Order: sequence, then structure tokens, then C-alpha cells
Amino acid sequence: MPNTPKETIKGFFEAYLGQRDLAKTLSYLLPEVQWVGTGKHEIVRTIGEAEEALKAEFAAEPLGYTLRFWGEKETCLGGGFAMYFTHLAVSRGEDEGKPVTLEIRVTAVCREGKIASIHASVPTFLQEEEEYFPMRFGERTYSELTKAVRANAAQLLYRCIPGGIVGGYMEEGRPLYYINEEMLSYLGFTCDEFLQATGGLLVNCIHPQDREKVKERITAMLDSGDFYEVDYRMLCKGGQYIWIHDIGKRVQAEDGRPVALSVCYDISDQVRLHQEMEQAAVELQGKNRELKELANNIPGGVVKCIFGGDLRTIYLSEGFCRMLGYSAQEIALGGSFYDFLWEEDRTRVQSELERAAEDICAKGSSLSLEYRLRTKGGSHIWVQETKRAILEDGVLYGYSVLMDITARHEMEQKLKVSEKRLSIALDQTTNLVFDYHIPTKQISFTEGRYQMDYSTLENVPDSVIQEGWIAPESLKDCREMFEDIQRGEKAASSEVLMRYTGEGPFVWVRISLTTIHWEDGRPVTAVGVMEDITARKEAERSFLKEEQYRQAMLSSMDAYGEINLTKNRFEKISGLWETYLAVKGTSTYQEIAEANSRRFVHFEDWDNYVSVVCRENLLRSYAAGNREIHCQHRRLNRDNQMVWMLLTIHLLADPDSGDVKALAYLKDINREKQRELELQYQAKKDPLTQLYNKGTAEALIRNILQEQKGSHTFFILDLDHFKEINDTYGHMFGDIVLSQAGKVLSQLFRSSDIVGRLGGDEFLVFMRNVPSQELVLRKAKEMCNAVSKLFEQDKGVFCSVGVSCCPEDGRSYEELYRRVDKALYAAKNNGRNQFVLYREVEHGSQEGSFQLTNIDQEEPGNASGLSAVLERRYLSEQLLDQLDAIVYVSDPETYELYYVNRAMYSSSGYAEGECVGRKCYEAVMGRSEPCPFCTNDWLGFDKFYIWRHYNEVLRREYILKDKFILWNGKKARMEIAIDPNTLAE
Repeated sequence: MPNTPKETIKGFFEAYLGQRDLAKTLSYLLPEVQWVGTGKHEIVRTIGEAEEALKAEFAAEPLGYTLRFWGEKETCLGGGFAMYFTHLAVSRGEDEGKPVTLEIRVTAVCREGKIASIHASVPTFLQEEEEYFPMRFGERTYSELTKAVRANAAQLLYRCIPGGIVGGYMEEGRPLYYINEEMLSYLGFTCDEFLQATGGLLVNCIHPQDREKVKERITAMLDSGDFYEVDYRMLCKGGQYIWIHDIGKRVQAEDGRPVALSVCYDISDQVRLHQEMEQAAVELQGKNRELKELANNIPGGVVKCIFGGDLRTIYLSEGFCRMLGYSAQEIALGGSFYDFLWEEDRTRVQSELERAAEDICAKGSSLSLEYRLRTKGGSHIWVQETKRAILEDGVLYGYSVLMDITARHEMEQKLKVSEKRLSIALDQTTNLVFDYHIPTKQISFTEGRYQMDYSTLENVPDSVIQEGWIAPESLKDCREMFEDIQRGEKAASSEVLMRYTGEGPFVWVRISLTTIHWEDGRPVTAVGVMEDITARKEAERSFLKEEQYRQAMLSSMDAYGEINLTKNRFEKISGLWETYLAVKGTSTYQEIAEANSRRFVHFEDWDNYVSVVCRENLLRSYAAGNREIHCQHRRLNRDNQMVWMLLTIHLLADPDSGDVKALAYLKDINREKQRELELQYQAKKDPLTQLYNKGTAEALIRNILQEQKGSHTFFILDLDHFKEINDTYGHMFGDIVLSQAGKVLSQLFRSSDIVGRLGGDEFLVFMRNVPSQELVLRKAKEMCNAVSKLFEQDKGVFCSVGVSCCPEDGRSYEELYRRVDKALYAAKNNGRNQFVLYREVEHGSQEGSFQLTNIDQEEPGNASGLSAVLERRYLSEQLLDQLDAIVYVSDPETYELYYVNRAMYSSSGYAEGECVGRKCYEAVMGRSEPCPFCTNDWLGFDKFYIWRHYNEVLRREYILKDKFILWNGKKARMEIAIDPNTLAE
């Protein structure tokens, strides 16, 4: 084995590339050999990996190569290691009669006659990513050697690119990798001067304001590919900057580091750019096929056609293909270039080429065209073509450089649309636009919607004043406005009463003038706008009328507020709101409205109230043309009582500022609303029992029968001997019996069942979706039991119940009612105090009847051991104490409380018996004097007066039922207070 590094390296390559001997090649390698190529993935780390790579290569291409070494250099590293560098020329075969040679640089580290590491590379910055060593000298041998020739030729061609080539490592600051002489000359530097000016960092030749933009754009484009394109300012000798267009590609240097290689050219002068590109195309004639590599890097696209006829394509650059969305392999040469044109542009382009053919061919001039090309996706792009004809070997060819101008064309179209819109706006606007030439005092009107009898006016404003076009009250303002403009003011305006002709009517016009100055500051002309503001002036008068209306309304209103909805703030406030609303300088209208609504508006009305007064809702209403809004709601008044009030809001625009305003009025409508609610309540509910009345119950039952199939049961309950109860204990006791009977019926059945009072002492129950007959019997029995247990047996309160079932006894309301009524009649005829099912009546027996007791009862008129008066009082108090509602009885003249039931004591915290003898307004209402809202003047013996009130002592709102009664033989006032939350649906 050889001992020197030179002998080791030469012997290795002779075995590897010359003899293609695998065993001998491997004998030169240490087991831990590191073999590195130029590609980022081409690394061999052991002799085993090297063996696998070499086997594949030798199998693909067993023939050897001719080798030539030169430029050897050896360095001793110590520890038995030595580094050896050499140039190696590998050649074989011929290309057009000449040997094809590839130059390789080899760096190796040897130890004791074997190779520890070796690195080989192609010495050109144009090497491709997949080039690596060991070379794949298989079926690609000829191609790889040819690439070397192409790369050398391309280096020569790149010197012809206008602007030059510059490359930098893709590291912080972009350290300089390569810059050609043309680029240095273009910038005015020598190489040393450029290095000194930039510190060897390409980032320093970019304008400081452009550096971040350039970095971001290149990074973004390289994230999706190897190409980038960016415009920026570049430093020239002397400190000035020029704008350049940079088209670059990410490549790999021979040491494996990534490099950004750029083709740069000046875009300061687009005409010069085209001239330089055309000159470059002429100078590159006759070059070999490597010229295509250069053309593919020119911005836009390059096309070569046979000039004339259908423009048969000879060459299409990759840039041209990319513009249309194709790859180079997808477009075949030899077809007509016209096939690429957008169909609507073909005839025009052909005609222009035919007209210009003589100048292009005979005089050597160029032709510039703009037209659309069809893309792969079926859309189009706009391009600018610069075409020149060149005669080569007797054939006239057309060379074209095409630039994508779609963005510019779109901007031009937008500008045209914008100009058209301005023209349309001038045609449709109600304003007159004019120019006022300051030196001559001449007005010229812009053509627009109005057709004037005159297009110019001389000596303004004097001429129009002399013609009587300006009303006397506006003369001073008009003169001062034009005098301000004559003095050079930037703008002036005035509202004048004028007419457009000597015979026309006077109208209010706002004239606005804006001055345009020369560069020396002298005023030259002013652009004026005349806006008819007659409607606004009318609005001002309307606003004044609204103010007068407001002043008149305030005398009958409880509160008034003026809100600026545009600025979201209160501007004026009075009355009730002045007390409630804690208006702060920093609080918005919306914040105040929400916060105070929760404090003073009834909780059941709060959601609706807030949705009405919400600023967004009011603005939407105004925009929709709604100028008046109403909202009825309950809120606390000055006396801290919950009463009904009406909020009325007028929406209008402020004539001065244009802000949308809301004028809000609040009025107490409690008395009217209470009467309205009473009518509504009585229309649906039975006032005594709070059950559904007959009409409502019937409607609900009919609806169920119509919409729901299934088993349902109809009950009618009749109180036995109710007339005698009334005659014996009085109608007051009778009402209590009816009320208690209604209450127990509601408790016995589900909320989904219908419980109502038919009238008198009759009640109905409609139980829907009954699962079994046993439940029907149980419920009928519970009804009889519950009524019998309302009072002591000696009071004789019992009932009879009739039962009919759906669908067995009928499917309509009429059928079920008729049959349940028959069953009830049978129950009463059979001795009362029992229930009867209709089917038993139909079959002639009452086996299902149920009788609570067979004890003979006393006649109601003989059931008392006390005096009738004491018996009635005892019975009344006993019954009233069982009610959940609060009940108290007082003297209507002296306000002395005769009686207060247990519900009042349990709700108020008073000790039982503590209230009797005190004034009702003190104990019940917490006031020191009779209530101003007392209902005594509205009461009678015949029916209840129903209203609502918030009780300060009990801290809640109640439904109140008031009427006069006889209490121990004296006229008395009874009030029943019902918590709305306890009412049945």
C-alpha cells in the first residue's frame, strides 16, 4: 500500500473512476470514513454505506474514465493525519467531436495510507441541488458532463444581463457570495470599493427603509418555492440610490451553504429597461442552446416566432409558461402564437402586426402592443409585448419580451370607473359645482344635473347682487365670503337666501369655496359647491315647533329628557328622572338607562323597556323612518309606588349638527291602565276564585279536543245546598266557600289540566291524557273528600260530581258537556254528596256512585248554638285565616282596623293581634296620614275594585281587591292582597 496522501488519493480515484474496481476502491477507505458530496442529502458515514452506493453506481455504468490531476497541495495536520487537495479532470466520450470533461475539486484527510474523510464538488456556483459525490456516472454520465459545459457557458451569458448578478449567503446580513463585474460597473464600484461600502454584507447596499420589506418578501416567497422577486432601492457609488427589480433563486454553494442568487436591473426608467432587454436579445443571437437558461430568468416571458403568417412558435421561455400557469413540458412548440391570445383580441393584434410589418422588417424598429393572453385556468392576463424582427440564416424571426401588466391595467380600469362615477355623481347630485377664477372673478359651472341658462358668470359677486339674485338679508355674508377668497383664505362658506335666475323663487343655499394656490402661494382658483339647504332650514323651524310642543307638554308630564343618540349622552333632564337618574359627566346614555331601569322599572317589564330605550334600537327606528315610539311599563313614582306609566319618544335630527336626538316624555297612566287591566283580567278569569271563567275554559277544552288525541276526562262539580249556605251564613261566607273550593280544585290537578268556574256554585275540570280509569275514580273521590273537609261538618259544605270520558262518551265539547251534565243530575237525584260516571247512567245503574256519609244533616237554618251575627263573624274569621292572601277589614271613615288575617301577620312580622285597632294606613301601608291613593270613593257592596300597588311595608307588589261589606252589622271596607306570583296560570 502507498504511504503518501498523494499516492493514496491518486490510487483511490484510479480504482474508483478509472478501473471501476469495487474491492480495490474500498481498500483505500477507513471503516469510519466520511464521504460528503455537494447535495444536502448526499453523505456517506461508514465504509458499509460507501460499498452500497458504489455497487449501485458500478452496476449502472461499469466503463471507466480518463483522469487528470493538477494543483495538488498537501498539509500535515499532526497525529498521523494529513490533508490533501487536488483538481481532477474526468473525461470520456465526445460531444460534436470534442471530448466532454468535468472538473472536480477534491479535499481529503488521510491517515496511514487510508482515507478518513473525502469531499468532492463541482467548482461553479451554478451546480444543481442533486449533484453529489460519489457521482452517479450511470445513465446520467453524459448529461452530467454536459451540464458542466452548460454551466460554464451560462457564466459567460450572465455577463450580458443588464444590471448584473449578485449573490449572498442566506445568513444574517447576507454576506457576499458573488458579484459579477457588470453589476459592480453598473453600481459604479470596484470590487474593493463595494466591499468597503457594504462591509461585505449585501443588506448594507439596500436602502435602510427597504431592508425589512425586502427581508419579509424574500422569506415569504422562499417559503413556497426557490424563486423570489422584489423591488427596492440599491446603493450606488457616491451615495445615491437607484430602484432595481431583483429576481432571484435559492441555490447551494460548493460548501453546502444556501445562497440567494439575484439578477438585478434598474426599473427607474421603463423605456431604458426595454431597450436594454432588446439589445441583450440582439447581442445574444447565435449563442448555443444555453441561451435559453438565461431567457428563463428574464422577468416576464420571452417568445421567438417565425415572423409572419400564424407566428409559429420556435421558443417559449419558462417565464412565459409560468405567466400562463403552465409548466414548460405542457406547451408544445410549433403551434400558432395567436392560439395563446384571448379570442376577442386576436383580430385586433393581427391587424396591428400587419400594419406595422414594414416598419419592423425594413426599418428594424420595434413594436409595442397590449393585449390579453388566455391562462391555463381559462382566465386572462394583460401583457405588454415589445416585438422586433431579426433575420437569421435567411429566415425572419420575431423576438418578443412580454411583461405582465394585469395589475397596471386593472388600476387604469379602476381610474376610468372612478372618473365615470364622478361624472355620474355630478349628474345626479342636487349640488351645483363651479370654479371661481380669482384673478378675473369669473364663475364657470361644471356640467351636471342642472341645465343652466348660463355657463359662466362675470364679476362675481357684484354682478349677481346687481341682478337681485341675493336677498337683502344675505348681501353682507355673501360679499364677505368672496372677499375672504380674494385675500387668499384656504376656504370660506356662507348660507345665503338667493335665487338662480332673476325671476325664480328665493331658496336657502349653502355656498362653500375651497382655494387652490400656485406653487408660489398665490390663489389661482377656488372650487365651489352650492348646496340647497331649504329643507334643513325648514327642519330648523320644525325643531322650533317641537320645542314649543315640548314646553306645552311639560305641564302634564312627570318627566322629560333630551338625549343625543349620536353622541350617546343626556343633554337635558327634568321631572321624575331628575330625581332617579344619577347623571354623571362621564356616564353614557346607554349606561344610565340600563342601570336606572333595573332600580325603578318593574322586573316583569324590564326586558321590554330596555329593548325599547336601547340606543341601538332608537337609532334603527330613526333610520327606518319611525319618528314616534311608545312604551307602557310599571315603575316607581315620586311616592315610591309602583304605577303604570307611558313613555313617549320623539325622534328627530338636530338641524344644526345633524345628530339624531330623542325627546322623551313620561306620563302617569296608572288609573287608566288599572281599569284596562281589570277588564282584561275579568275577561279571562273568574274574579272570585281566580279560576278560568266559563268562556275561557270552554275555548281551551275545545282546542285540546281538536288538536290532541287520547283519553280525557270531563268533571262538573256542584256544591250541595249552596243556596241554604248563603241564606244561613251570608253571601260573604258563600264567597269564601266558593273561593276555597276553587283553591282545593287547583291543588288537586296538574297545571296542564283545565280548572274553571261555570258560574254560581258549579265548577268544571278537564283532565287531559288520563292513563287509567282508576285515576278518574280516585280524582272524583278526592274532589268530594276535599270539599267536605273545607269546614266543620256542621257547616254542611258538600258536593256532587258528574263525570264523562273522551272518547268513550263523546269526542266533542257538546257531547261531553251534555253527558257530564246528565251524570251530575243523577248524582244530585241520588242523594247528593257523591260522584256518578255517565256510563253508569247510560247502563241504568249507579254502582260507581260514592257517598261520603249517611249521617242526617241538620237544616242549615238550625245549625247554630250562637246568635246568627256571632256565628257569621266566627265563621268569617275562621275562613279568612285559612287564606294565603292577606285580608284586612277596616272602618272606611276612621281607618280603624277591625280584623287582620294570619297571612298579614306572617308576612309583616307583626305579633298576632297587634294590628287590630290601629289605623290601616299606618299598620298596612307604613304612612303617617291617610293614603292619597285610597280607593274608598270607588267602592260598593256589589263587586270588587281590582288594582295593583307596591307595598312599602311588605316590599312587594300585590293585586288588590277592595269592596264594602257588613261586619258585625256595620259598613266596613275589606281589602284582599294577592301576590301575583301565587296565581294559577
